[in-house]
Amino acid sequence: MKNIIKAQLYQIKRDKALWIMFFGIALLNLSGMMNYIIKWNMDKREGLSGSFFAANTSDMGMYCTVYIILAAVYMMGRDYMDKTVNEEVLYGYSGKHVFLGRALPALSVTLITTILLIFLVPVCSTMIYGWGKEITVAEFMFRVFLYIFLILRISCEAILLTVACRKLYVACAAGLILYEAGYFIDVKNEYVFAGTAGRTIFDFESWIIYHINGKPEILYEKILPESTIFIFIASSILISIMCLLLAGRFFEISDMD
Repeated sequence: MKNIIKAQLYQIKRDKALWIMFFGIALLNLSGMMNYIIKWNMDKREGLSGSFFAANTSDMGMYCTVYIILAAVYMMGRDYMDKTVNEEVLYGYSGKHVFLGRALPALSVTLITTILLIFLVPVCSTMIYGWGKEITVAEFMFRVFLYIFLILRISCEAILLTVACRKLYVACAAGLILYEAGYFIDVKNEYVFAGTAGRTIFDFESWIIYHINGKPEILYEKILPESTIFIFIASSILISIMCLLLAGRFFEISDMD
């Protein structure tokens, strides 16, 4: 299995398609930041800062979710296209090792690159405007910590879709359709779908107050209820484990087809 993991990591480093995905989403996030800056300058408003963009991460989270789906599916499913998976099984590797040899690098690389994308806009805006006082660094980092569980959950769901479909483009389409469905299906629990769950975690509720001099100030609700944190972490871990177990089982059953 170690040899498979090494081979996968070697491929990932040199895979142009994966880097195009990463830098494409990075540019989309940066364009979102620039739109904010242009709009605020046109309205002659003040108060832009790194913490302002950190508090509004949910507005750009949709791009990261799309990236997670595409990246995880691509890393897990590209070898189905040239039958490399079948060749490894025929070579003598067990189905379990072939599956984990792809799933673990896909999870690891998707997690690391998505976190980099999350930090991109807050870091760049802090370099321009400073951090500010909307939220603290610790408050933002805690939300990022929670988002890690969602990254793993979405990645595991994408891996399951890839193994079930066995076709790269079909799995990508299915993942994106399920992601979009979360915004149109009315459910009581916002953690059922990945998209709404991500927005909930990075959603700092805000309101505007006006001082005596007429200057507005945005205040943010920074505390998540303990029950919300527990449900989010527990559901993410449970769904991730279930998806990986199902994907592993499907892979072992169908790896010789």
